Amino acid sequence: MENQELHALFNSYLEKTASPEEVKLLLDHFQIEDQGDQLRDMIILEMQQPLKDENVIGLQEAKAYDRVEKALASRIDKAAPKKPSLWRLPLIRITAAAAILLLIGGYIIWNIRKANTLTAYAAYGKHTNVQLSDNSQIILDAGTNITYPKVFKGNTRTVILNNGEAYFDIKHNAQKPFIVKANGVDITVLGTSFEVTSFAEEKETKVSVTTGKVGIQLADHSQPTLFVLPGQSAIIDNAHNTFRIEKKPVSDIAAWREQRLIFDDQPLSEVMQSLERKYNVHIDIQNKQLLSETVSMRLNNQPLKDVLTAISFANHFNYVIINDQLIVVK
Repeated sequence: MENQELHALFNSYLEKTASPEEVKLLLDHFQIEDQGDQLRDMIILEMQQPLKDENVIGLQEAKAYDRVEKALASRIDKAAPKKPSLWRLPLIRITAAAAILLLIGGYIIWNIRKANTLTAYAAYGKHTNVQLSDNSQIILDAGTNITYPKVFKGNTRTVILNNGEAYFDIKHNAQKPFIVKANGVDITVLGTSFEVTSFAEEKETKVSVTTGKVGIQLADHSQPTLFVLPGQSAIIDNAHNTFRIEKKPVSDIAAWREQRLIFDDQPLSEVMQSLERKYNVHIDIQNKQLLSETVSMRLNNQPLKDVLTAISFANHFNYVIINDQLIVVK
């Protein structure tokens, strides 16, 4: 299995979006019979570098690390692994490192072994800034992860938006185009700023431009290249491989960077997913009839309760806040 394909499967599995077929591919790759914690730990083992790797961010508190390591060691000692040689101390330490990185700082940057590749992840409720080797900048919205090379090599500067939405501010280099790969779409620029939205659970990929010009090409080349200008947003139908262009005020592009929420005739299900990412909660929509509703609303950085009250009033539903992590929509 190629590194890029394996890496994509890693991310899908860890984000719980992998299909049964993809999970089977991973099980076959690691030669284990069931998934459980063993598959997850094997993936972390593959993805992590030694603890002192300069590219791992957030491992700052030794006491917290020790607590996590001891807890994981206790859990693993009670397991009955099929391949004992894989369950040694390095695995425990690496798994502990992954856990503490989630606990400290809210995001992860890890290495893929035997590759010049890094992945950055923005946890729910947080944004993450990434600086590339060419001094280009990427801002990741909550729930987003992106793969990029530690150092750009070859004739292009290519990154992969695995899932989520990100704002790119790219340094100009006419000899080395910058390419974002996202859900079967190649987005090419020489140097410009733009936003890409590409969530696995949504039907469309969106590219919105603030400066310069962006070229969009379907990976299967079934359509000619589409060029997008400032104040425009390209909407790609992922199922039918079709484009359309809409006008979008530059000030509205990547409004999440300023903690603003802008919904323009957006399905209620997608709106609730946006709220889950921004506020780090789970929203259970029990009234499935609401899934056909749409929301048009502009909100600033209000408390979640105020946002839900406004949306529920406009869309005629009730909600109950069970606790800090769970909200039920009726």
